[in-house]
This record gives sequence, C-alpha cells and structure tokens, in this order.
Amino acid sequence: MFQKFLSITAVVAAGCIASTASGQSAVGNPGFEVDALYDQPAPPLGNWTGFFGGPPSSTLTAIRDTTAPRTGASALKLAISGDGNAFCGVQQPISGIQPGVTYRMQMWARAGGPINNGVEFRIEWKNAGGGFTAGQFDLNQAIQNSLTNTYQQYTIEAVAPAGTTQATLVFAAQTFTFNPLTPVFDTTAFIDDVTFAAVALPTQAACCLPDGSCVVALVGACPSGSTQQATGTTCSPNNCPAPSIGACCNNATGGCLVVDQSVCVTLGANYRGNGTTCSVGQCPVTPVCRADFNGQNGVDVQDIFEFLNAWFAGCP
Repeated sequence: MFQKFLSITAVVAAGCIASTASGQSAVGNPGFEVDALYDQPAPPLGNWTGFFGGPPSSTLTAIRDTTAPRTGASALKLAISGDGNAFCGVQQPISGIQPGVTYRMQMWARAGGPINNGVEFRIEWKNAGGGFTAGQFDLNQAIQNSLTNTYQQYTIEAVAPAGTTQATLVFAAQTFTFNPLTPVFDTTAFIDDVTFAAVALPTQAACCLPDGSCVVALVGACPSGSTQQATGTTCSPNNCPAPSIGACCNNATGGCLVVDQSVCVTLGANYRGNGTTCSVGQCPVTPVCRADFNGQNGVDVQDIFEFLNAWFAGCP
C-alpha cells in the first residue's frame, strides 16, 4: 500500500472534492469600495459586473462613486439620461443556493439628483446551467417613487424555487418608465451596503461541509456529505469547523501530499498536523519496521549483515 501511496491518495482526494457541495458564496464588494467589472462574458463570483443598453443618445452610468456613500468611502452611482428605452446597472451571482430555503436581500438607497425614471433591484433565481427557475422579473422591486435625499433600507425576502442553485442580485436604472405627458429622461440614485443571506427559521438549518464552508438548507435536506447544525441556525457567521488538512507522509518513500486527515489515516500514513505543507524535509524516510534495518520494505539476512557492519563501525 505504501508504494502506491501517492496515486491512491490523489484519487481519494479528488473523489472527496468532486462529491461534496460548495458553500454559499458571500456578497463580494458589498459597499462598492472597489470598482465593478465591465465587459465580462459571464459575471464572476465576488464582485459586481456592469451592464448597459439603449440608443446612442442615452448617457448611462453604473460606477463606484465617492459623492454620497452611506458607509465607507464609496457607493454605487446609477445615472441615466438623454433618451427612453435605455437601462444600466450591475449584477452579481451568488452560488450555493438551496431550493426551498427563504433568503433575504437588503440594501440602502437614496436619490442622487432628479428621479424621473425607474430605479429597481431584484433577485433572479437560476439553475446550474444558468437558466431561470422563475420569471426573471418576478421579484423586481421598483423604488423610484420612495427615494429621498436620505438613505433608506429596502428588502426582498423570497423562497428559492425548485432546481435553483444560484441567485443573481441586480440593481438597475431604466428609462422605460417615464411620464408620457411630460417625458423627461434624467435619473440618479445611489446604492450601498448590500447583504444577502438565508433567513433564520425553524424549518431551516446551517449545514457544515467537509471543506469548512456552510450552506443553509431545509431541515433534513442538507447536501450529501455535510452535517446539519441546530434548527434555526444560519451561515452568518459561519461556525463550521475548519477542515483538518495538512501534509501526509509516506515515511517509507518520503512521498507527501496535502490532504484531509481522515484520508491520511485511512492510508496508514503519517499526518503531520493541520496547516502543514509538503516542505523540504517534512517527510523523512524511516524504516517501517525496526528489523528492516536497511529500509527496503522487507526483513532478510541482508538486514543482519548491515546491522553488524554498522555495529563494528561504531554506529549501531
């Protein structure tokens, strides 16, 4: 078994990774303290990605701005003017969503100038292939009529539909909304301090995954390989134990891999401790058996001869 240690461990470790779910990703850049991304073929996790559309006569803005943050140094500025049938905004995907779980999206918004058109935010539910599991605009909340020059908090609370694995958070301004009697296309708003998390409910519970990440699922429906916590718990904060991962040594060959402690123990190898790495000298080669004096993975007469040679040389 020791001779095949590296290949066996690699297969076991890869199998563990492939068979476990991923924890819910956090809202990246929630206060818009760094620039959003633009011209992305697919919005990545961890930051906002801008989107724009409309006639060339429109002026569209969706940027980090330092004029009127609620907290920190920046906020998102959404501004649109010039013509109708235009839109701009930002979006961010959140992974690790569990069907049937109730989630809450919250943010703060205020007017940044005239409000003559639409300002809105929403959650879009999607499956693993990126398709919608509910109507794209089912949870769209128009807030332009309630915006003032003071920040107010807005909330969406909804249940993830069957088949959902991710949520996309969206903020937008658009000029499809206007007064037909006196059409004016000029709107500016600020958005700040975004949160998105599962709601603490007795029908839901946090589930701890082997990699230390966390998702909330319906009670009794935690992902395979995870451990359900007390009912009503959430992943905010994440109280799941950190994984026991470190250097695993084959002391017969000096081979080393960084794996979960349980994998290392199963293989009968030497686990060097949580957080250790395969640095030089981490896995010294030592005889598996004291009688195997020459470390050749066997005991024969040659071990006696080499022991006697060492004895007479003064190195027993």
